Amino acid sequence: MLSKDNILFRMARQGNLRLPRNTSPKLILLLDRIYPILAALFCLSLPVLTSIPVSVLAIGIWLTVSPEVPLDLILYGDNYRLALFLSISFFPVFIIQWIWLHIVEQRPLRSLGLQPDSWLRRYVRGLLLGFLMISISVGLPASLGLYTLQTDVSIKENWLSLLGILAALIGWIIQGAAEEILLRGYLLPVTGVRYGPVSGILLSSLIFAALHLFNENLTPLAILNLVLFGIFASLYALTEGSLWGIFAIHSIWNWAQGSLYGFAVSGIKLGAVSPINLTENGPDWLTGGAFGPEGGLFVTLVLFAAIILLWGYNRHRDR
Repeated sequence: MLSKDNILFRMARQGNLRLPRNTSPKLILLLDRIYPILAALFCLSLPVLTSIPVSVLAIGIWLTVSPEVPLDLILYGDNYRLALFLSISFFPVFIIQWIWLHIVEQRPLRSLGLQPDSWLRRYVRGLLLGFLMISISVGLPASLGLYTLQTDVSIKENWLSLLGILAALIGWIIQGAAEEILLRGYLLPVTGVRYGPVSGILLSSLIFAALHLFNENLTPLAILNLVLFGIFASLYALTEGSLWGIFAIHSIWNWAQGSLYGFAVSGIKLGAVSPINLTENGPDWLTGGAFGPEGGLFVTLVLFAAIILLWGYNRHRDR
């Protein structure tokens, strides 16, 4: 898993920085050494830049049509708006990432871990695993009475909105895959081949957490959980030598958390209808509070367990 011969690292070595022919060997070596820093800045800025157009449009609508309505409701007040916001904000990431690879590294997008072999099996397995992980994270505190089902929203009304909930899933699929292709498909390998696999895992995980620093209701435990998810995602991608599985885990984790169980997702409270509406009924450090389950101790325990099990599986496989 952590070998430099891992397929993700091998594919990253296909890259060859496009530089002028008269570039000195010393400068080439220097640029190659600092390239992960440039890649980290690219990964930090790209999701922000791609979300600006739709955010500006939403602000314009908010100011001219309904300034009395909270801006959050304009962006993702129902499942269709949520799906539209996620799709428009994150789909350009794939296009810009492809252009970057083509111009800067001269390698194809599939070299980020998008091999077509067994992609559907990996994706379905990721869906099942991701759904299990977030459901355990929610189910354990619910069984202890730390979450309660809201009674002011009818289940019948929620299930009549099934089409919207499925539309939201499409948005989460695009969002989860976009973040993973940047961090686990691109930043992790280009850092790993230069500074070592552990450095690649840590840098990509820290950048993943940094992308959420301006989310509302962020807490130290939430930051820890974001880093832990990044470490788990890195290990999972390296274990499979592919991104398809972690695409699915990331997407179904967010969808189930927000669009199925009705929680905030990384501090973002959705106004969309969900079939199950749970509310926190315990201390924030256990339930996550307004940040959502990702800010609580149960997600910490689930992610620690997942990392340990994944590590043990790889040790057993290596033997």
